[in-house]
Amino acid sequence: GLYRENCTGVVAGNGVSNFIAVMTEISKSVANQRWGNYSLTSPPPAVYGLTECHGDLTETECLLCFTESWTRIAHCLPNFGRLYLDGCFLRYGSYDSYNETVDPTHDMLKCSSNLTVPAERVAELSDRVDRVLRNVSASAVRNKGFAVVGEDGVGGVAGVYALAQCWSTLDAVGCRVCLENATSMARSCAPGEEARAMNAGCFLRYSTTKFYDIPDSR
Repeated sequence: GLYRENCTGVVAGNGVSNFIAVMTEISKSVANQRWGNYSLTSPPPAVYGLTECHGDLTETECLLCFTESWTRIAHCLPNFGRLYLDGCFLRYGSYDSYNETVDPTHDMLKCSSNLTVPAERVAELSDRVDRVLRNVSASAVRNKGFAVVGEDGVGGVAGVYALAQCWSTLDAVGCRVCLENATSMARSCAPGEEARAMNAGCFLRYSTTKFYDIPDSR
């Protein structure tokens, strides 16, 4: 899956041992509820950690994704970091970011190459992308922060499939704010085959290939 890493700042002093302690505690939550957050402020420096598995993962897939994230994000040490995989998110930092929705400095957008679409159908594909992104975002806000929504291809225009995931530390208002921002980012990739918007509080992806195997959200 995707691998997007952001390393920032510097962890000093007991930072590495605090990082390990925070990750160990988070791993216990992941096993029970598929997400977790934990902080350690003493001895300094403070380390705040958060992880979230996407709602289409099984328990086993979630644990495997978290384990891979932990291994990869450790490469950021002695810096702080954020890591997005196609299945889970992991972050550790120096402050309480649990209610953060967007972070213009570090939020990321990844667009794939454009789909080969006849010029007269580009607008139609872009409309479909826009509609699916709006629907999946609205559905995620209603469904405790997660949704998948797709529209199959018709009339020679590719299908569009999307996944939205807010972190469990956000309330519905924060989730909406984050996904509205992510939607405006991701729609700019059309007519690209895929887009991933990676924000401080959520992840939004669309693709012209169906990449999930659970029923669409209502």
